[in-house]
Amino acid sequence: MHSDSTNRAAPAPSVAYFGSDADLPHRIRPLLERAGIALRTVGGPGEAPSVPADAGGCTVLILDTALLGADQTIKAFVDAVQPPTSRPPLLVVIAHSRAIEWRLQAMRADAAAFFVAPLAGGELVERLITLCRPGHGEASRVLVVDDSATQALLTERVLMAAGFVVRTLIDAARVLDVVAAFAPDLILMDLHMPLASGAELAAIIRDEAACRWVPILLYSVERDPERQAGALSLGGDAFISKSIRPALLVRAVTHRIEVNRTLRRTFGDADHLDAETGLATRRHFFSHLERARTESDAPPPGQGLLVVTLEGAGRLDEQRGTGAALLATDRIGSLIVERLEPADLAVRLDDYRHALLVRRESDEALRTLAEGLRAAVAATPIQVAGSSVTSGVSVGVALLRSNPVDAVALIARAADACDRALAAGGGCTLADEPPAAAPVDEVHEGRITAMVARALGGADRASGFRLFYQPMVAVQYQELRFVEVMLCLAAGDSALMAAADFLPSAERAGRVAEIDRWVMVRALTVLMHQCHAQPGLRLFVRQHMASLTQDGCVAWLRAQVLAHGLSQRRPILQLSLDDLFSHRQTGALLVGVLRKIGIEVCVTDLTDSPAALDLISEIRPPFVKLAAAMARETKPARLTELVGQLTRGGAEVIASGIDAPALVGAVWASGVRFAQGAAIQAPLPEPVFDLGEVEAG
Repeated sequence: MHSDSTNRAAPAPSVAYFGSDADLPHRIRPLLERAGIALRTVGGPGEAPSVPADAGGCTVLILDTALLGADQTIKAFVDAVQPPTSRPPLLVVIAHSRAIEWRLQAMRADAAAFFVAPLAGGELVERLITLCRPGHGEASRVLVVDDSATQALLTERVLMAAGFVVRTLIDAARVLDVVAAFAPDLILMDLHMPLASGAELAAIIRDEAACRWVPILLYSVERDPERQAGALSLGGDAFISKSIRPALLVRAVTHRIEVNRTLRRTFGDADHLDAETGLATRRHFFSHLERARTESDAPPPGQGLLVVTLEGAGRLDEQRGTGAALLATDRIGSLIVERLEPADLAVRLDDYRHALLVRRESDEALRTLAEGLRAAVAATPIQVAGSSVTSGVSVGVALLRSNPVDAVALIARAADACDRALAAGGGCTLADEPPAAAPVDEVHEGRITAMVARALGGADRASGFRLFYQPMVAVQYQELRFVEVMLCLAAGDSALMAAADFLPSAERAGRVAEIDRWVMVRALTVLMHQCHAQPGLRLFVRQHMASLTQDGCVAWLRAQVLAHGLSQRRPILQLSLDDLFSHRQTGALLVGVLRKIGIEVCVTDLTDSPAALDLISEIRPPFVKLAAAMARETKPARLTELVGQLTRGGAEVIASGIDAPALVGAVWASGVRFAQGAAIQAPLPEPVFDLGEVEAG
């Protein structure tokens, strides 16, 4: 009971360029022709801003907004280009301003891609090749899994009428084989089936590497929010009602497929190198850099990171025209790739910088590589705007054995060395070794360790652990009561020590696992007692990867939850970003195991770094808490963009560190779901909401 689209011979792909940059077609034509794509120019400088007569019939039309008339919109241009009887070309817009008006116009004209000039060409070519690839724009494929033949048939008819290629499956036992053969863009699955529930099948499908990116919509008559959430926690992407109207069903399926495609374009669904440039994708590069950083406690000499920066970018643009520096950086990327060995990896970091992950026989060999690269760039003329110019680069080198906290810190160290080289007039600089850790005060260490031991033993109530509770105020879901459990240590003289002040000593003494279990048992007890008084209460409990990865810990945790009668009100575990980085290989596996037993995870202390966002996209936690400094130090536009990216990835975003009334309005406007901090409510000895003193933000 499935339909397949009819195969037709497709014409050779072609691209029509209507724009003002005479050099752009010259730069991208060889790369497109190598991919079998023809390029023709249908407008240019000095021509009247009118619709090109020969733009019809192309696969992709590139529109430079600088050539539009004063009152001409992108949509009006596209409508005029498109003959009534032909299939419209895919639209790529190049604007000369980041103004949102241009992005809105491009969106309303159904543009497939949007760029802001000047652009180097590599990213544009990659996008054009993707858009011209055979199969792009074909009907999306939907697999419907439902034990009811009648319901499956009705769903199939609705989706087929909307243009989808649909296959239905009644026998859920064959789902993996059918998914592999049919390769759906989305799976629509009934929640309640006799062999296995849709939630269980979603978890099984998610375990298959090839299905990691396939969105799964669960549909049923189920209306209990907690049961819906439990089903989604096992691997589903969204939940829709079986009674949904056909038009809304089509809209939900279409939206989920488009969101998935956007995420795959952003993050990539496989590690790969760009076929045209030989450079790695950012995701691939950061993944390998983090792996190289953590695979050995003592990386060998000669393994490090190089950051290469174009010298005099502004001067080059002034002398050769806007965009010249970007083009020069493009060419430098080619020179870098030529000098890489098979095990090396390079990526373009931003407009004027590249990063290289390399391994040589010694540290001195790294410096030799850097100096050789500088010499090669200086000796190689680059064609810019029809003339030959030479440029220079500065290089910063950071050694992997310098043991930074994460991949981003390593790049920052190499970039800082590169900046110092630039400031000195250009050259090559080796990043300074990080300062040695301060020696541990043995007397203080012994005192803290003894206090922790007494607290765990319960012998001295005056100097024991204390729990405090700080709420996370819901921005949108007012009925939810999320509260973080905070641990302190009483010193016997009415003073309290924060966890950050005594946990490092406890960790060195090997007592963290005991502390984690102490906190968890008390938190579960509090949650059990608050079930009736606060029905919407959920507790966020800090735990450590070293504890959770011990043999039997997950089973112990599940048993404790059930023993406290909390099968429908489970705690949410808080894991710090640094802790997950330190256990990168087991982190995603652990989060998956916890998800299968109905326990959710919140990743805390999130920073705006590619490595951090890459980790979040890998483990897909349901909750993410931004680092306290993010609300104070991140620009509002970037904060809103970051929150939107995390939300689209399926995470509820929590803003922490709201310690001033002025910050309340800032995080509210960013789109976060929850906010937490002293300006909202300070921690209290009981898990209660006392917001009477909060001023209007």
